[in-house]
Amino acid sequence: MTSQQLEERSQRLEARVAALETELAQLKQVLSALLQKPTPWWSAIAGSAETDQATPLSSQPSPLAQTTFHQTLQASGLVKSVRPPAVTPQNNFQPIPVQGEAVSQTILDERR
Repeated sequence: MTSQQLEERSQRLEARVAALETELAQLKQVLSALLQKPTPWWSAIAGSAETDQATPLSSQPSPLAQTTFHQTLQASGLVKSVRPPAVTPQNNFQPIPVQGEAVSQTILDERR
């Protein structure tokens, strides 16, 4: 292999490494934004009056955060595709009406 060929190969490798370093820096930036710790719940309500309306806390990440995370995983090649959740939450839950004594009271009575 001639010195000119070695030089060309070296330049191509350097260009590929530079491109990878740029992509890695972008990936780190996206992941660090996703992994930042949210403000603690108690900090958000500190100093609020007793009569203030409470804001419900969400245990689920926002859809935008989920989408960004999934796109980042796919772009990095860690996953090929993202499947939808196997079970969807049931928002239309209706309790069964029970006549007579409450079920909880029956359970307590049977424990004694």
